[in-house]
Amino acid sequence: MELTPDFEVFGQNNAAPFCLKIFRGESMALLGMNWLNGPPPDNFAGFAIEYQEPGGTQFYAVNNRLSFLDF
Repeated sequence: MELTPDFEVFGQNNAAPFCLKIFRGESMALLGMNWLNGPPPDNFAGFAIEYQEPGGTQFYAVNNRLSFLDF
């Protein structure tokens, strides 16, 4: 399956320490993140994602958990 540009989003913050690319799927999304200068710092604990419905005032956490611990 080939993805059209409508299914891919690139982060546009030049000050960010990483680049971000989001691939849209059916009822889900895959986030790709690359650090620009080597591996993540030792104190990087991960990240959380929240969303807000259009016109809403409340944020909701996306139920997913990834960690970067090296065991």
